[in-house]
Amino acid sequence: MDVSLEAQTKPLSTLSAFSYIPPRRNDPKHMSYFNTKQTVPEVSTYDRVFQQAEGYDMRLHRDDRRHFKGRGLDINEEEKSRAVPVRSSAEHGRHPVPELWQTGRQYARVGCINAEFFRKNGIF
Repeated sequence: MDVSLEAQTKPLSTLSAFSYIPPRRNDPKHMSYFNTKQTVPEVSTYDRVFQQAEGYDMRLHRDDRRHFKGRGLDINEEEKSRAVPVRSSAEHGRHPVPELWQTGRQYARVGCINAEFFRKNGIF
């Protein structure tokens, strides 16, 4: 059912809260997934529909991939700048804090094998 037609015929209080889809999301920076503000300029719906650029974009994989979602994203740089990564695959390759991974000397390996099993001249 057309929501705009329904909005014209029925009062606003009878419409569902889930029927309205905003044309633009203007949430604050801390509410976004990548914790960054949007750098895309505001473009009206009319300009998006009727003022599309024509031609070949050589930076894309093919000519029909104009709306490729990975274009302009540098996810690796964003993950490196975070203290705790969002993606679990970004955790591999990070170096742990050295103080946490050093064991104490109580479990140190002692070189007693040479004195017990081998002779001093090097022959078994």
